[in-house]
Amino acid sequence: MAYSAQRYVEADRLFAQALKAPRARPTSNDYYQGACNAALAGQPSLAFYYLTQASQAGFTRLAHLRGDKDLKGLYTDSRWQPLLQQLEASIVPDSAAAHKRWIIDQALRQKLLDVAARHQAIHQQADSVEMHVELGSSAGTQLTAKMQAIDAQNLLYITHLLDACGWPCVAEVGHRGSQAVFTIIQHAPLPVMQQYLTIVQMAQAKGELTKANLAEFKDRILVLQGKPQVYGTQLRINHAAGKWEFFPIDDEAHVDTRRSAIGLDPLIEYAKKRGLEYTPKQ
Repeated sequence: MAYSAQRYVEADRLFAQALKAPRARPTSNDYYQGACNAALAGQPSLAFYYLTQASQAGFTRLAHLRGDKDLKGLYTDSRWQPLLQQLEASIVPDSAAAHKRWIIDQALRQKLLDVAARHQAIHQQADSVEMHVELGSSAGTQLTAKMQAIDAQNLLYITHLLDACGWPCVAEVGHRGSQAVFTIIQHAPLPVMQQYLTIVQMAQAKGELTKANLAEFKDRILVLQGKPQVYGTQLRINHAAGKWEFFPIDDEAHVDTRRSAIGLDPLIEYAKKRGLEYTPKQ
């Protein structure tokens, strides 16, 4: 994607072309992303136009707009404050509405934390069983069915959220809320992960996720494709040895260099924290 590759002029041009498509039905989030592209491409007037369109289409995420670094170039423009005032007047006309908006954000954050808690509980239970018994055996069949049902329910909620609102920003749901979304989407089936890779990349580019999050997401896609991972973030259970181990790593001798570039510990330290025996490749 042009935006993720920081080719903002191209992203701006492609978005303008998409708007002209006969069946184009842009949402408020589409217009908002268009504003980000235009601002980064040095087109402030176009960015303000898209933001106005986003507002008219129902954009309400003021906290996200105020803290979005993509729009930093607009902050000193004489049109910025009037735009904020206009949005505030339409979205939060009084203190009661502001309190309602705060309640909505808190409710979303708690919902995301609940989703993540259910995911963690069932997967920890499944990992414990898988260490000793294949999940496909009779002993693991019931647990597998329960885990799949919970995963499907969680994924349905998260994909509906992403499709309707985009990635929830940290200013709205906190770091734990943003990480909860990541936890669910990065445990999705391969086709779903591939479908949402772009939005994960955009969330990382905006600072809602870390570089390590994006590396983990890409590693998991590679593993599900049967390819070697790049950063060594993915583990599997070796049933013959009865212990965890790393999935194959591409150019393993230089994996720590890649990990360091995105703020991750050396692989041997990562392994120690998880009780693994690991000898660095030379």
